[in-house]
Amino acid sequence: MFEAPLSPIWWVLKQVESYRASRLQDAALDICTKYLRSGDSSDLETAFQRVQQAINATPEDHPGRAKIYQNLAFLYVFKYRRSEELSDLDMMIQKSQEALNLLSNHDTRRARLIQVLAFGYYDKQKITRTLPDLESAIQQYEKLLEVIPESHADQSRRLKSMKYLGYAYHNKYFKTRNGADLDMAIRRYRDVAEATSLSDSDLGVRFQNIGLGYFTRFQRTGSFADLEAAMQKFRDAVDATPSDHPYRVSRIRILGFVHWTRYRTSRAIADLEVSIQQFQWSLDAVPDHHRSRSDLLHGLGMGYHERHIRLQESSDIEKAIQLYQESLDLVSQDPVYRAHRLQGLGCGYHSKYESTKEMADLDRAIQFQHASVNETQDGSFSLVLRQTNLGVSYSLKHKATKLPEHLESSIQQFQSALDLTPESHPSRAAVLRCLGFQYGEKYGTFKSRSDLEKAIQFYESSLGHFISPPNERLKSGKVLLGYYARMKNWPLAYQTACSVASLVPLLAPRSLENLDKQYLITEFIGLASDSAAAALMVQKTPYEAIRLLELARGIIVGSLSDMRADISDLRQKHPQLAEEYTNLRDQLDTPTELLQVGQPNPLSALTTQEDELNIGGELARHVDQRYSANLRLEETIEAIRKLPGFGSFLQFPSEDELRDAAASGTIVVINVSDYRCDALIIEKCGLRTLRLPSLRSNDVRDHVATLNPWSMNTELLGWLWDTTAKPVLTSLGLTESSLDSWPRIWWIPTGPLAKFPIHAAGDYSSGNYSDTVLDLVISSYSSSVKALVQSQQSRLRMVRKPENVVLIGMRELQFTGEEINKLERICGSMKLQVRKPNHLKKDVLDALKGSDIFHFAGHGQTNPLNPSESSLILSDEGLTVTNLFEINLHNHKPFLAYLSACGTGQVKHDTLIDEGIHLIAACQLAGFRHVVGTLWEVNDRTCVDATVISYTWMKDGHMNDESVSLGVHHASRTLRTQWVQENTTRGAHKHEMAARREFPHEDTDASCLSHGKTRDPRDVLLHEDIPLYWVPYVHFGV
Repeated sequence: MFEAPLSPIWWVLKQVESYRASRLQDAALDICTKYLRSGDSSDLETAFQRVQQAINATPEDHPGRAKIYQNLAFLYVFKYRRSEELSDLDMMIQKSQEALNLLSNHDTRRARLIQVLAFGYYDKQKITRTLPDLESAIQQYEKLLEVIPESHADQSRRLKSMKYLGYAYHNKYFKTRNGADLDMAIRRYRDVAEATSLSDSDLGVRFQNIGLGYFTRFQRTGSFADLEAAMQKFRDAVDATPSDHPYRVSRIRILGFVHWTRYRTSRAIADLEVSIQQFQWSLDAVPDHHRSRSDLLHGLGMGYHERHIRLQESSDIEKAIQLYQESLDLVSQDPVYRAHRLQGLGCGYHSKYESTKEMADLDRAIQFQHASVNETQDGSFSLVLRQTNLGVSYSLKHKATKLPEHLESSIQQFQSALDLTPESHPSRAAVLRCLGFQYGEKYGTFKSRSDLEKAIQFYESSLGHFISPPNERLKSGKVLLGYYARMKNWPLAYQTACSVASLVPLLAPRSLENLDKQYLITEFIGLASDSAAAALMVQKTPYEAIRLLELARGIIVGSLSDMRADISDLRQKHPQLAEEYTNLRDQLDTPTELLQVGQPNPLSALTTQEDELNIGGELARHVDQRYSANLRLEETIEAIRKLPGFGSFLQFPSEDELRDAAASGTIVVINVSDYRCDALIIEKCGLRTLRLPSLRSNDVRDHVATLNPWSMNTELLGWLWDTTAKPVLTSLGLTESSLDSWPRIWWIPTGPLAKFPIHAAGDYSSGNYSDTVLDLVISSYSSSVKALVQSQQSRLRMVRKPENVVLIGMRELQFTGEEINKLERICGSMKLQVRKPNHLKKDVLDALKGSDIFHFAGHGQTNPLNPSESSLILSDEGLTVTNLFEINLHNHKPFLAYLSACGTGQVKHDTLIDEGIHLIAACQLAGFRHVVGTLWEVNDRTCVDATVISYTWMKDGHMNDESVSLGVHHASRTLRTQWVQENTTRGAHKHEMAARREFPHEDTDASCLSHGKTRDPRDVLLHEDIPLYWVPYVHFGV
């Protein structure tokens, strides 16, 4: 059958209806335009009526119906923007979808409707906070990118879609905690930035969004690379923002917060100083009633708070508390911000209590922290931090009061925090450690085995949480190692030791300044020796014990030494990679003079407009460059290790390399631990362990407590002989003097034993002095096995003889002039060119750059708080350890630094004793093959004799490597003989005076007494009026 054609009348009616619908739509659009100008809601309602009439006038199968629904959807957009009612938003979504359903897949109008749908779902999820609405928004934005290709003329709509797609994925991550969503957000943010012109005013916000993505990922993973990427993008955002832009202050504030976060992660004090500067500038730049003022006050308070924790300046914590209080006052009625501000104030009083020990401060801390916890929304991750801090305060309260209810409150808060902390969060190790500590305290009080088991379980979980920062895991590992040792569970102790030893180097990346490294390392004193002892308790090889020991000690000097290691082999075989390594290494080996903690910062006074564009700029960029260079250097090192023959590049030497280093003499590592003490002996034929049962760590600490030049006596040297030196020499078969061919030993003492003169140990109660180290071997020292191996390897490449000498004699001392004059004559006889620069730091440093021998005669100063600031005193200022660390003379390969001054090998900072940060080590690191120095204060007159004797032997030995240690050895022997003679004479005189007082009528002249008891050398010990000035001279080198 055939369908009858439409009658002309019907066709006319259809045309009329279509025309009427079109006119109604036009009328609606005109009225809508009027509404947009006037804002009169009645106009919007009239527009709705006209569109609805158009819908009613249009058959359902009419092709124009899609356009009417589209216009209706647009009207709902305007209505929603006015009303912000969810019902209007739902109608907008519904009508957009209906219109879209009426369009073919190739209809060009689809893009506008998909955009409205995406906008609708995105705004809806802001209200409903539901994942399905957010996923619908993402789905629509992804569709929109499909219908607007990169070649499309309307790229602004595509950019806007990518931007909101980034926002949507970012928000989805916060709901799902799925890393893939965060990765997609970063990808979309980057796509938008790459498609944005450099001149676009939105470039700043594009960079900021990328930075927020990376920063969120850092918070999730703890990846330092993500933090660095975030820092760079936030800095790019500031650089792209004009000085008069309204968002400039907020972007500098964000940058300040990221610097603060990076300080909390790496502990680079420069980051903290930059953060304080940026928050202070931002605060000064906003009016008193600006809405961001509370945030800025709080951020600045965080900076001063952290600086107090680092430097322990009471003014900093007072300033922090004041700023926290001002910030709280500005938002006291806002529940969202109030909890955050209360938390800051509570932590401020917590830190103040730790300084003052005033219970009122701790009570305030708990009061504010409780309020913060109570006002935090359930499910918020901020609750984890706030409950943890409250738990720490209750822990302090328990420590002060011993009341068990405070211990239980602390455990309750930590447990609640742990329950809220995801397994994949980098804060988890810290919470686990806190719980372990509290259960350990509970075990100590109640002796319940279950509490001990819980403590160990929490510490194990903390140590094994690989996502968390290494310092938190290390703290747990150190305690756990102690638990296992006390339980005599040595297999688990060794397993723990392996974990913690591998973490210690991660504490101090090359990007950190030495002062920052010192701050981080002090907490883990003794960990290296305990790890080595644990290895020996389970019969591990001496190589394994040495490896663990070296992994966890000498971190600062070791990392600097690594950066100056000889890479001639790499340069010959892979010059391009060697050049890349050298360039990055040099960036990290560059001196930093921009910031000195505790002194006025030259960057703090910003006055010019250009300065304002770059808050803390020079210092901030220097720190950023160091972090960036370190990340790239690590990648380069990994690339080098993948090359054939370079798999162990900068890693601990192999056992064969250790044996090769002992070709010229035995290397003896003395490991001192509370668990056991041993000599780890490295010989050409192999490695072995010698247990030292008479050497006990408690005895070492007791002797260290009273150790000084005046307490050093032959009794102490005898103890050192009996417990340490004699067992080692006996084991080596070195029990008789061999004047024709002196055997050599390199001593590497660990822990507090490093303060003792093993080379001078001996039994001085016998008359022939055959039982002394000085009469059996030539002694040298090294800060570590690895340093000695590197020195021995580089020695093979050094054949040039010394040609010049730099002499510095400070006239403030009586005999330095005589010392320099005598030395100058000896140098002249060796045809050495003598230079005597001015005694100013700059001139001395310049002179060192071309010197072969550097001799300093003057005052040495040991800094007990910061060993990096120990110094040789010059006319203007001290030549410090740091100054010597920062110069690099390795290309010139100087031969000898002779430091004829007090305490150049002394470390008074007990928690840094294993780091070996002293002037001798600094000269070695600068590039000197040999260094002669002293363990403590020395006598001015004796220094002259020691210098002359040492250099005379060096001259006779033709200034070869062996002549240096031989010269110091014979100087010590000669000075010892003089000391014995002087004490014998003085002892005889005192004995005569005493005898005359006791027997006034007897003939007691010296000639008679000389045949009596005073000839017994033991009497010398009774009259040690002259300090042992022959003892402190030591040789470090090959």
